[in-house]
Amino acid sequence: MNKATEQVLRYFEFDHLPDGPRRDTSRQFYGLAHEMAESLPEIPATTQCLNDLLRAKDWAVRAALDL
Repeated sequence: MNKATEQVLRYFEFDHLPDGPRRDTSRQFYGLAHEMAESLPEIPATTQCLNDLLRAKDWAVRAALDL
């Protein structure tokens, strides 16, 4: 796994979140991000994919604040 991918993956950690909807939502994105990082080739498009997924995760966790 290349350095850029490793740097993006660290933002998918969820252990710091309290139990509840935000943590559950973040956990789902963590799993998907790691699955993508392991199955896709180590090229810039994969890093961009993970960056976009990170943005989606951030919005989903914000939405979970209202649950």
